[in-house]
Amino acid sequence: MGIGAGVPIASIYLREISTPELRGQLTIFMPLAANTGNLLMYIFGYVLPWRLTTLPGAFIPLLPIILVFLLPESPVWLVSRNRKDDAERTLCLLRGLSPEHVQPELKLLEILDEESKEEGDSWKHQLRLLTQRTVLIPMVILVFLFFTQSFSGSNMVGYYTVTILQMANIPLDENLASILIASQYLLGYLFSSLFVTKIPRRILLFGSLFLMGLANVSAGLVLFDTPGTEPEMSNSSLHLEIIDADHMVGVSDLEMADVARALPPSRSFLDNMFSLIPVFSCILICFGYACGLGPVPWILFGELFPSSVRGNASSITAFLRSITVFLSIKLFPTILRLCDIGGSFFICALVCFLAIGLSYFVVPETKGMDSKQLEGIYRSYSKVDIATKIIQN
Repeated sequence: MGIGAGVPIASIYLREISTPELRGQLTIFMPLAANTGNLLMYIFGYVLPWRLTTLPGAFIPLLPIILVFLLPESPVWLVSRNRKDDAERTLCLLRGLSPEHVQPELKLLEILDEESKEEGDSWKHQLRLLTQRTVLIPMVILVFLFFTQSFSGSNMVGYYTVTILQMANIPLDENLASILIASQYLLGYLFSSLFVTKIPRRILLFGSLFLMGLANVSAGLVLFDTPGTEPEMSNSSLHLEIIDADHMVGVSDLEMADVARALPPSRSFLDNMFSLIPVFSCILICFGYACGLGPVPWILFGELFPSSVRGNASSITAFLRSITVFLSIKLFPTILRLCDIGGSFFICALVCFLAIGLSYFVVPETKGMDSKQLEGIYRSYSKVDIATKIIQN
């Protein structure tokens, strides 16, 4: 509930305080911080009893509770409350500029605020605004991207890493391997934060989906014949009394032959390397996700909605996104049972490749756009408006 209430507010705030050049980088810091916390929980879960791993969640939130009082109100909110002088001072603080140099941006905020007030703020009018194309189209696009996030393999790997690696029978400690895999989210988000201002966001998204699709196919091919449930026999079912490497007590020659058949055969170096492919696939899925599919929808989440309904539209979209995450986590055991682990990776690969085609036609490029340009992406203009713009140009 806390995350659901805080994420839309944080996304809106980041958009309203940032410049077009830095908006993408600032937005990426939010999932980067979240995945840093996830990695810490993997590490704490490896070295501590699970009850003790809950303690950081009780104390870490105290820090932002204190620091949030140091944050200024956003200039957009101050302008909407007719606090123009406070908005000017805040812009000077955020931009590091003199009052004269922030006047163009302040004037733009005033124009957008006047347009928003002309549209009205009653709940009926707000409801009517939520059904307009300027809201519905971004909402559909974002829900599609969040659905792709949930069913592209990232959630499956993120929440079931140890289970997947146990099924892959890798020659590594599953918990250490899961820490290695979770660290790829950090590397991927750091990569995207460095290049989001240089590379178009659509390119980041397409490259991310393609890399994840290939990684899912690779894991699916290796694990295609692996059953979705662990075998019933475990090492504890072999009742051997072992004293040391040279002595076994209570086992006859005939019984030793039975034991030899029961013990797993020794694996060659090539087999061990082949079994590591799912590990590398999981690493590429996490890294690829953080390079594009993870940050780009959140950047668009803070950019595409008009200011007049941004709060309501963002909250509704965040709610719908939570449903897709819930469904992906709860459906994975069923998919695993029906399709086995290899088939589950193939389904994720299919989602990634289909998303590339759909994203090419529906996902807009917003890199470098200012607030006025973002407001007009899906706005339908009348012929008079178009003629006026032509005359002005």
